[in-house]
Amino acid sequence: MIFLRTRPEIDPKRIGLAGNSQAGWILPLAARDLGDIAFMVLHSGPVCTVGEEMFYSDLVENNTTARNEEANRRMSEYHGPSGYDPVPVLEAVRTPTLWLLCLDDRSIPVQLTLRNLEKLKASGHPFEWRTYEGLDHGLGPQIWPDIAQWVAKFK
Repeated sequence: MIFLRTRPEIDPKRIGLAGNSQAGWILPLAARDLGDIAFMVLHSGPVCTVGEEMFYSDLVENNTTARNEEANRRMSEYHGPSGYDPVPVLEAVRTPTLWLLCLDDRSIPVQLTLRNLEKLKASGHPFEWRTYEGLDHGLGPQIWPDIAQWVAKFK
């Protein structure tokens, strides 16, 4: 990031961050600490604690016969260690951010992520998301037009 800002051919006010999965925990830290990131795109990035993600994964990712709907219902049962929680970091971030989430994700609790995103957006954060049916954690090429259209706002 710092290197990109030194390049004369790059407009430092148009630098964004993008990543997938655990980047949902890492990139908001970078955005908060750097402070002047133009945008972020998070592909299957969780907005929940590490403990919640691990609990959900244990319910469905490691059990191929389990159903996501049941795992989503059981999330309130988790009372173990939380580990890292991205919500306080996201509360400090004002970077426009797009999350791309699969409703059939067997790695992260998408319903909990959506509830947390809705609360953050309601408190004034410039956060958006797109959801996709029938795709898992890796999503697929269907997401690229949505990314291109959203990122075009920052030209």
